[in-house]
Amino acid sequence: MTLDDVDRAAILTAFADDAPSRADRIEHALELLRTSAGESVDEAVVSLDFEAHAVRGAAATVDLQDIVVAAEELERTVATRNPSSTEDLDAVIAQGERLVELLRAVQPGLPPPTAAPGGSITGRAVVLHIEDNESNLKLVERILERRPGLELVEARTGCEGLALAATLRPSLIVLDLRLPDLSGEEVLRRLRAGDATRGAAVVVVSAEARPAEADRVLAVGADDFLVKPIDVGVFLEVVDRMLARARR
Repeated sequence: MTLDDVDRAAILTAFADDAPSRADRIEHALELLRTSAGESVDEAVVSLDFEAHAVRGAAATVDLQDIVVAAEELERTVATRNPSSTEDLDAVIAQGERLVELLRAVQPGLPPPTAAPGGSITGRAVVLHIEDNESNLKLVERILERRPGLELVEARTGCEGLALAATLRPSLIVLDLRLPDLSGEEVLRRLRAGDATRGAAVVVVSAEARPAEADRVLAVGADDFLVKPIDVGVFLEVVDRMLARARR
């Protein structure tokens, strides 16, 4: 099951629900650009670029092309900005204001029927795998074939994963740390901040075996940390334990 299998209206509702907070973060960065100088301006520009990239990925998921284009324009303006040019800074602010305007105009509409927490319309427990590497996606798919009572859903970007998590409310999320749009840590933070997703079990998977990285993501809110390459036995034990906890 992929994004194409999920009702687009549900994904659009999830995007719309998050749009005000996205607009607020962009407006905060814009205010810093208007009132700050020096390093503070550079930090605000970096923040603005990060938010534009995240919005573009999420908007593309639900095919909101006007927002996608506005976010792309903002990213392009930031990338070509001359730090000493006030005209370039004004262009960044104007593009940011346009993106905020579009985000404020998104209307949630009526939420569509959704599955019960941790379940799906099939009645099976949902496992959401957020990973962009095709080989790793296939590996987890093959491993979970040993658990026929599960429904596996895949997301290839952090923004797509966040939208699916808010809609499907999975029992377990398997989260890679290296994603093309958002870092795994940022995805984890947003999952823990969301009303619909903060209770989901999250297992972080990383190619980095450093204890410091494991400690960091566990502190952010991960329930477990596994190192690639995945050990099949350990992975299944963790999946079984997390799902058992979710049923309580």
